[in-house]
Amino acid sequence: MSIPGVCQASAVVQEISTLPGSGWYIDNPLPMQVIPADAVQNELKFLSQNKIFDNTPINVDLYDQQVYRTSEGVKVPYGGTSFDGNIYIFAGYWGADTVSSAIVHEIGHLIRHCYVTDSELQTYMAMRGVKDRELLDGVTSVKEELFAEDFRTLFGDEHAQVTQYDFYKTIAPPDEQDKEFILKCINEKETGGSNPVVAAVGAPAGAW
Repeated sequence: MSIPGVCQASAVVQEISTLPGSGWYIDNPLPMQVIPADAVQNELKFLSQNKIFDNTPINVDLYDQQVYRTSEGVKVPYGGTSFDGNIYIFAGYWGADTVSSAIVHEIGHLIRHCYVTDSELQTYMAMRGVKDRELLDGVTSVKEELFAEDFRTLFGDEHAQVTQYDFYKTIAPPDEQDKEFILKCINEKETGGSNPVVAAVGAPAGAW
């Protein structure tokens, strides 16, 4: 199913039967709710109509089983991830609001890796008042997660605003200045005549 944007943007939602890359495992079968594809479509349509990813095709792949990875010998369930320029949503106890939050969060990861350089991310974190090594000893992935959460908070619709990380218990939510900075990064890359999402194939972008 293609969802045309206001320009050349499009989003394709499809069911898949293979996992993205290596290191993913299928959990023991559990009674799962069907992933609400209509909520996924509505969220993508909202972003497209608001010119968030003009000229950039977004593939959203729905996987009908619960998935996990191991970290220090512990099984960690995943709701979704961004990888190779695609977004993957795994089966779980999804509702319209939670899956909307996941979709925009994962798009935030794609935006970061395709439009925001490492130096721009450092500038953004300084704007957000985050000092080096402040977040879990400066683990890069935590800063990536904060950026993705900020993107969701700034650009998602009301459904995507319901579920939140705990970041905003200690860090102020993003504001209009942060939104303008992200849009500036996107616009500079878009007007440069390239499609950074396509160029970034192969770059893992994070997980929800």
